Amino acid sequence: MKVRMFGFDIEAGASAISVKKFMNHLSTVSGAPKKIGEIERRIFIDDAFNKNYYLGLVVTVKDQKRFCKLENSKGQIKITVENLTGDDKLMDFNFFVINKSNGIGLYQHYHQSCGLNVFGGQLVSCYKEFRESELNSEIERENKNNGGISTKKEQEIKKKYRGGLRFAQLVRKESLEKILKEYKELKAFEFEISALDANVRNGIPLLGYAKKLREKLTFQKGWGVSVLASEIAKAVNQINPKSGRVHAVNMFDEDVSLRIFNMPDNFGEEDFDDVALKLHNLDLNSFSKHKVSKEMVKICGSDDYQHIFEADLK
Repeated sequence: MKVRMFGFDIEAGASAISVKKFMNHLSTVSGAPKKIGEIERRIFIDDAFNKNYYLGLVVTVKDQKRFCKLENSKGQIKITVENLTGDDKLMDFNFFVINKSNGIGLYQHYHQSCGLNVFGGQLVSCYKEFRESELNSEIERENKNNGGISTKKEQEIKKKYRGGLRFAQLVRKESLEKILKEYKELKAFEFEISALDANVRNGIPLLGYAKKLREKLTFQKGWGVSVLASEIAKAVNQINPKSGRVHAVNMFDEDVSLRIFNMPDNFGEEDFDDVALKLHNLDLNSFSKHKVSKEMVKICGSDDYQHIFEADLK
């Protein structure tokens, strides 16, 4: 079984809750258990150890006390059942790192562990809970300090907290069309091009003075996903953008986005057994000092991938 590295991107939608503020909040509740169906998941965040990256770890605790093992004894192959004792639990692990300046991150995943989009969904949920808590707190403070709150003031406060966390998987342009066809709806396509390469936009005033150019195309209702997926893929190949983002709707009617980069299918892989051995006796309270976190930061800053993980998205 392989452990692979995948890229992702987060962006704060509410002006009052930046990624920095959100990550600081998560660090204060780092490791707090969250029950999701039959499993327990804990997100650990360290926002201080590394000056350039937020360091994180997802621990998924499975609610089972027995597991099966295949034994081969003198040519006889049989299944045996092992029991965990006391408070011991089976668990999965997923390390991740996020660049503090642009929200682009690297996520470690293997089969049956917490998937990238599942992880993203939990971050979106945590952001929403924190945003609503901060909104209610500010309204309560305004009421308390001023003996009430006007409708206008309440609307001003709510406006600051409008918008959720946007989570996007990084996608390589060569596989873009195939991935886009899996979505229920494609809503918009954003892209950024170098002004020096923007010959197709020669008629735009002041283009000669611009360092880069950003565009957003919002699609009309009624166009099929297959048609738009094909046309977006063609456009990416034609204009070769520095980066791009497709806004889509998945099969659960959830808004999602995918960020496009010139990149490989994944950013590295190792055998599960080799990675697991590195984690033997890991103290979760000091996970950020572990070699896996350091290795992931090193990948982000490497000559091959620095242009992605340290991209200027401002």
